[in-house]
Amino acid sequence: MGGLILLAMGVDMVRADYAWYIMVAFGIDRGKNVISDKGYRIMIRGCGIFLVCFGFWFLNTAYHHLY
Repeated sequence: MGGLILLAMGVDMVRADYAWYIMVAFGIDRGKNVISDKGYRIMIRGCGIFLVCFGFWFLNTAYHHLY
């Protein structure tokens, strides 16, 4: 019984991931028609910079919790 529940959870998680990625891809595809190419590039670079900064913050926080 437990194995069946784990399998069902795994399948649901994969389905949720696919649904999320489809929504993100759809939003990006439609978003390119709403804003200019330059604005789109600025937004994508801004998101990339945010993710890099968040990653450094996360690593710094983890380092301080470990040592």
